[in-house]
Amino acid sequence: MIGAEHDPAQPWYRHFWPWALIAISLAGVLVGSVVTVCAYRGADVEIVRAQALPLDKTTWQRKDAP
Repeated sequence: MIGAEHDPAQPWYRHFWPWALIAISLAGVLVGSVVTVCAYRGADVEIVRAQALPLDKTTWQRKDAP
């Protein structure tokens, strides 16, 4: 006997697998968003500022360093 979830006459939203795949996709988007927000909020200001300063390529130090 085949269960009701395998009845091909049912609409797609009555089956398990479409919802499982949608849930996995949404979980990926949610986790990616959380990681992006955490990375943005936890960015070190000194690192962001240092990336904008010119470097002396011979010594790999900032030019404003003594």
